[in-house]
Amino acid sequence: MAETDPGLDEAMAAMWERARPRVDARIDVLEETATALAAGTLDDELRDRARMQAHQLAGLLGTLGLPDASPVARGLEHLIAEGPTADDAPALADGARELRRAAAAGPTA
Repeated sequence: MAETDPGLDEAMAAMWERARPRVDARIDVLEETATALAAGTLDDELRDRARMQAHQLAGLLGTLGLPDASPVARGLEHLIAEGPTADDAPALADGARELRRAAAAGPTA
């Protein structure tokens, strides 16, 4: 088992604390998108914004120590990019909930 550097752990924890509000805001957009998709009111602007937020989450979450959440975000990015239908709303909502749970748990050591 490899030893961890306490200074690095502290730096990563500080980075996470600074990034957490942005992560939460990006997940908010995904949840809003799932709601609009289910209601049949998803417009191109929100869809494009959600795709970009999912893309940014995919990179950011892995970098910040949530590597299991990164593929979830990437999957949502692809789902949104493919032009989702109302039938995709539950999958989008489930993915957003999974990202929310991962963010609440925080980075793994």
